[in-house]
Amino acid sequence: VNGDYQQFLQAAEVQNEETAFGWLQVKHDWGETWQVKGAFEYLYQNQILDVSATEPTLEVANVRGSTFTVRPSVRRNLGGGWLELEAPAEWQLYQAPLDDTRQVTPRLIGGIPLGPRDELTLSYAWGETWYATDEDRPASGTPIPGTQREMTGQEVRVGWKRAWDEARHWQTTARASGRWVTDNGSGYYDYNRALGLLQVRYRNRGWGVSGEARFTHYDYPVQTVSATDPALRVRSEITCDLTIERSLTSWLGAFLNYTFDRTYGNR
Repeated sequence: VNGDYQQFLQAAEVQNEETAFGWLQVKHDWGETWQVKGAFEYLYQNQILDVSATEPTLEVANVRGSTFTVRPSVRRNLGGGWLELEAPAEWQLYQAPLDDTRQVTPRLIGGIPLGPRDELTLSYAWGETWYATDEDRPASGTPIPGTQREMTGQEVRVGWKRAWDEARHWQTTARASGRWVTDNGSGYYDYNRALGLLQVRYRNRGWGVSGEARFTHYDYPVQTVSATDPALRVRSEITCDLTIERSLTSWLGAFLNYTFDRTYGNR
């Protein structure tokens, strides 16, 4: 269980933010071949977030609500590699202006050893999202009364993880993925997303250093910049994160974190 509270000293509209996350997992092994897992996750949010990537009528919103996730999975070890099927179901209960959603996203994941310290992972996911009250929209962006928004998404992901020394003090993770999302109507909500990520991690004698750089690009095949600008909308995001940790005693530690975010777009 993890919780976070932030108080803003100077803010006209929002004085604080809170998040809380709880996670419970049960796992059972059948010999050395099969493994079955079941997990339950709960997330509470009261945050100011940029949700315009997937909610085109909004820019920055106060996201308030709860998310419940059930995550069953089964895994089979195949020699040095493995194959896993998970089928998470998610319920998001939000306060206005966001809509409640239900989502199911089965994912097939495979791990292939490339050496004693390297592993390649491949995955494919297909998901369906149902909205409680959001309506479909034509290319003009005007809601269509009597309709209900639904989204179908597919994602292909490839990752490479490597330990650079025998003691595994240095580890890197690289990941690339492509996601294609379509709605059940005109395609106004459709988007394609490409993601690239690199993580570097060091652990030794109570010290820990980790860095991450992430680039995400969205393009929208139907949605335009605005009612007066017919150019198709595009959006890119860059995020960099650096964390330095130090264990002071067996029960006390300290950390320093720096995060940089930048968004580019023609909207």
